[in-house]
Amino acid sequence: MRSVWWPLLAFWGCCAGYGWTIQYSVSLAAPLTLQAIMGCTMVCIMSCFQALLIDLHPGRSASAAASVGSLALVLTDSGQLNIVRCWLGAGGSAVTQPMLTGLNAGWTYSLLAILCAICSFPPILVERRWGTKWRRQREDKKGRKKAEKEGKTPE
Repeated sequence: MRSVWWPLLAFWGCCAGYGWTIQYSVSLAAPLTLQAIMGCTMVCIMSCFQALLIDLHPGRSASAAASVGSLALVLTDSGQLNIVRCWLGAGGSAVTQPMLTGLNAGWTYSLLAILCAICSFPPILVERRWGTKWRRQREDKKGRKKAEKEGKTPE
């Protein structure tokens, strides 16, 4: 998780920069370059979170690798995950268009970058603070269940 900060910072900066390049009608190369960088940073961010999911659930690495994003921690059925993605996409489109109309593209995408930052910080900080402890507790619980199943008492 230590390596996720650089792609996150790049994504936030490119998201805000994208809005301002659209606002000031600069060369088409600038927003396209920022979109390409945002795409690359999203791949990096998703790879970091997939590695985290695999690390948190060592016995179920195939399920963790097949899932995408932090919603997979809550929703494991791919049908549910797809419908949530559709709702988020529709909601994002419904919110972004009035923002573009009421504000301008620069401020809209700057606010979206700030929203992404606000939503990203707490889960990462919580994971860094308590993630190892939670993993140990999950492993201990799994060990106790295995010992009970075998008819042995844990030490």
